[in-house]
Amino acid sequence: MMGISEETIAANAGIQRQVFEIVKGSKDAAAAERKLRELLEGQLSALSDKQRQAVGLTPDGISVQVKTVLSPWFRGLLGYDPRPALRGVKCPVLAVNGEKDVQVAARENLESIRESLAAGGNKRVKTVALPGLNHLLQKCETGAVFEYGNIEETMNGEALRVIGEWMRETLDVNP
Repeated sequence: MMGISEETIAANAGIQRQVFEIVKGSKDAAAAERKLRELLEGQLSALSDKQRQAVGLTPDGISVQVKTVLSPWFRGLLGYDPRPALRGVKCPVLAVNGEKDVQVAARENLESIRESLAAGGNKRVKTVALPGLNHLLQKCETGAVFEYGNIEETMNGEALRVIGEWMRETLDVNP
């Protein structure tokens, strides 16, 4: 989306995997922060200025990344597996993703949601991947987070239509 080479993307994915392993494997926040800074600062020397900016490996970007991944919220997110909870859901479920969502991959997540609910016996499940929409269910160009501030739409009309239609069908309500 940002014109970064496949090589840089692969390198960044490898760094992210290492970051997540450090966070998941460290109980001591200070030790984890030292390891993270060492890893990320080591990557700075291997990248051009343009590549550093693109992947956020600047001194400020590193500080933000370290603070974010060591936050209780992020640590909880990394360790959370929603499948057991989904297997216990018995009410009707509508799961909606934008196909251009780069934060929550639509295909993989909707499939996993559907499978987990079915494993728990829930047959009242509908999953929908909406074309051209981002994480916030807005019409977008790429789905990149940096686009959010430039999009005027609060929520796409098609997303609202799908949700409303599902509610009418599921609740047997007629307008």
